[in-house]
Amino acid sequence: GAAFVSPDNVDATFEIVGGAEIGTLMENVTARVDLMWWGRSQDVLGTDWSWRDIAILPGARYDFPMGDGGAVTPFVNGGLGVHLFKTEFELFGQTADASSTEIGFFVGGGADYEMSDTMTLNAFADYHLMDLNFFAIGAGVTFDM
Repeated sequence: GAAFVSPDNVDATFEIVGGAEIGTLMENVTARVDLMWWGRSQDVLGTDWSWRDIAILPGARYDFPMGDGGAVTPFVNGGLGVHLFKTEFELFGQTADASSTEIGFFVGGGADYEMSDTMTLNAFADYHLMDLNFFAIGAGVTFDM
């Protein structure tokens, strides 16, 4: 899927995310892992800066049971995030960079809309907590294999 991302102290940008359900933990609760990427470049006081985050997000998701058998299923999710950050900036013609690996948490929710037996549209909002907190709101498509 794709999402609008708003990191602390960085202009908003877009993220790309994909993942897989890896098992059922209990009724209505699944384990999953997602991979996420976002990047942003901007001028800060005449200096070119760029940020990049590649994250592995293992977590769990709870689907609210809808007794009417409708096509919409709301959910909440959460988990850990292993974030591989890279920051670069250019100052006086010299480029410097810094990389770090950070562990964080995420919480969120959304809804799935079942289009067919094999395709589901989803909308979601997540908040990621770590040194560089950010909010993401987006949509995607899930294909059952």
